[in-house]
Amino acid sequence: AIRVHHFSHAADSNCSNGQMTALLMAAKQVLQREKRTVVPALVVTVEREVRPALKKSKTLHAEQPPWHFEAVHLERAIAGHRADVHGTFADGSVGLVDFKVSRGVAGEKATAYREANLAALEIDLSKLLGESLSMVELTVRICDTALNKRWVHHPDHAALERRALEI
Repeated sequence: AIRVHHFSHAADSNCSNGQMTALLMAAKQVLQREKRTVVPALVVTVEREVRPALKKSKTLHAEQPPWHFEAVHLERAIAGHRADVHGTFADGSVGLVDFKVSRGVAGEKATAYREANLAALEIDLSKLLGESLSMVELTVRICDTALNKRWVHHPDHAALERRALEI
């Protein structure tokens, strides 16, 4: 008989990193299999001074169609960073999805997506940690609702911002 030593946790230990990894892997598998997700509206708020000490703000909402990918690749490098999910649409354009389990997309990665004008979405899974979810329930959360999703960058953001300033 061959015996192989392997790592295991002590009984009754709480392995949050293992749970985070499992949730992240399952989420990626869902998008790779389904090749679709509902995305939130693009919301842009601008504020301008109409006269000294008086500011006026304007918010525009642009509903977005669901994303349907022709191809999905996991952990693909783009704009000098690795996206959890890299989807290609029928017209050849790209949509990126990053999952937030502990930390969200920020800093250099968010800047790189913005500078490359890439459609990039973050799906917050942190609220699902500790929940017992079936793959069907996880699929609904990832693919069928805009809840817990935010735009890291949207290519139409600047144009919508200009439109809001004109109103």
